[in-house]
Amino acid sequence: MVDFSRLIGGYMQQHCANWSNENKLLFEKGKYVPDTDALMLLHSPILLHLLLDNKKFPKNKSELRKNLEEILTGKLVLEIGCRDASFLRFAKDHGARIIGSTSKKYVKEASKILGNENIVEADAEEAIEKLSGAKPNIVVSTNLFDTERWRSKQITAKPEELIEKIIGIGTNRTRFYINPSIDNSSELTEKHLKDAGSGNASIRTYFNPSIPKKTMSTFAFRKKAIKRKK
Repeated sequence: MVDFSRLIGGYMQQHCANWSNENKLLFEKGKYVPDTDALMLLHSPILLHLLLDNKKFPKNKSELRKNLEEILTGKLVLEIGCRDASFLRFAKDHGARIIGSTSKKYVKEASKILGNENIVEADAEEAIEKLSGAKPNIVVSTNLFDTERWRSKQITAKPEELIEKIIGIGTNRTRFYINPSIDNSSELTEKHLKDAGSGNASIRTYFNPSIPKKTMSTFAFRKKAIKRKK
C-alpha cells in the first residue's frame, strides 16, 4: 500500500528544491524556516484531502503531479493567512488561479512571489470581508484560527465565528481545508465547525502524522447543497 503522506512530502520537497533559497518563511521571534519545511508541515495534509476528495490515488511522484494538475488546473484557490504565499505558489505551479491574504508583516515577501494583484493585505477578519465576492473553488487556511489568538485579542471573533464567515465566501461547490494552530488545534473541534456550518458542513478530520506529539488536525469540508422549496 502506498504511504500517501510520505509520497506527498517527498514530492513537495523535490518540487520546491528549485525555488530560490531567498524565499524563507518568517516565524515569530525572527526564526527562519525554509518554505519546504513549512509546506510539508502545514499543507501536505491539505493535498492528501484534495486527492481523497477527487478519488485520486497516485502510486508515484509522476502520477501525483499529474493528479494535482488535473485537480487544480483552472481552479481558483484562495488562502486566508498565506504568509509568504509558498503554498499558493505551489498551487499555481500546478495550474491553479490563486489569490491570498496576508498581514503587513508578510505582504512584501508574498507580493514578490505572486505579484500585488494576487495578494490582499489584511488580517483574517478583514480578509474575509474583502474576499467575499471571490467565489473560490478551494479555500485554505493553516495555523490561523485558534482560541489562543482570540484570547490574546489578535482576532476579535471566536474561531468558530470566523469559520462561519469563511463558509459564506464560498458557493455550495467550494471545498474548505482548514488546519487550526499547531498548539491549539484541539480547541477547535468538529462540533465548532458543525455549529458554524449550521448543519451544512460535511466534515472529515485527518490528524497530521508529521506531528505525533501534537493534536494538529485538518478539517476538510464543503457545503451541502440546499434544496429549494417548491
